[in-house]
Amino acid sequence: MLFSFMQLIIITGSPGVGKTTIARILSKKLKAKNLSITNFILKNKIFEKQKGEKVVEIKKLQKLLEKEIKKLRSEKFLIIEGHLACELSFSAAKVIVLRRSLKKLKKEMEKRNYSKRKISDNLILEALDYFGENSRIHYKEVYEVFVKNKKVTINKILRILKGEKIDETKIANRIEKEEFVSMLQKNELELL
Repeated sequence: MLFSFMQLIIITGSPGVGKTTIARILSKKLKAKNLSITNFILKNKIFEKQKGEKVVEIKKLQKLLEKEIKKLRSEKFLIIEGHLACELSFSAAKVIVLRRSLKKLKKEMEKRNYSKRKISDNLILEALDYFGENSRIHYKEVYEVFVKNKKVTINKILRILKGEKIDETKIANRIEKEEFVSMLQKNELELL
């Protein structure tokens, strides 16, 4: 087993959902090591530029992260965060998929100066629960948490880590479906 002594916590979700912020707060509370997939990719230069976008080979990322995790196996907790985490697979992991209102996600992505196309693509992925569905393909223990504020979100995750079964998939899907339909009606999304 790759990580027999540690509890591996994966935090994934759409860009702008709050993964990095939540992972940092959680790592302080748990005195855990926090590994950002984005920083790991940049540090190890495991991407290619294609049409101005960074493209990562998932199999290579998986292997390099497994090596990194082995180095950290003495840690009690290890948090790995990033939107690509839903594409990976680690056996003993608890996965937290953060979900958020599409309106709040859109505002966050606009603050980051994402193109309209990139915003639309990410909002569609969120509305389709791409990160949750993909996580369920790769992991056994997946919990979806709807982000309202940091304190409530952290408390929900701590309860999950203690064994409580919290899954807000249905709540998130309902809220996001309503917002998605509204955005389509108002022509706020750039489609094809």
